[in-house]
Amino acid sequence: MFGEAEELAERMGVAIRVGTPPHGWWGCWDPDTRTITLHRALARLQGRSTLWHELGHAHYNHVGHTGRGERQAKIWAARHLITVETFIQAGQIDGRRQAMAAQLEVLERDVEAFTWSLTPAERVMVALSVDTGYPVDNVNAPGILCPGLFR
Repeated sequence: MFGEAEELAERMGVAIRVGTPPHGWWGCWDPDTRTITLHRALARLQGRSTLWHELGHAHYNHVGHTGRGERQAKIWAARHLITVETFIQAGQIDGRRQAMAAQLEVLERDVEAFTWSLTPAERVMVALSVDTGYPVDNVNAPGILCPGLFR
């Protein structure tokens, strides 16, 4: 069902199962059993995004739940779901986060995490390719990715 993510999980020695993760989560990673559990009620996009996120936890060998670990997993997943080229293409069609997510067939949280991960050079590429309404110099300011991009 999730193709490339399932193939990667197999290469990583990670089992995927459907069930009911704790705390109402959409998914969880168990480092002891090297198992990812996806919530049985997820829609396809939710499941795909969640699987990549949990594979990020597996990649980093996360144990427990921390803010730092969550951010790493979100960025790792976004980088596997979105490329700079597809991000730019989606932004050229409609730069609103929700519209970009729909165009990219990902969740809004994936678009947001992708923006966190952009290097300064990638930020400039985005600014030069997508009408953000901001000068390119502002793209490199800390914490700023073309604020107009998500109008």
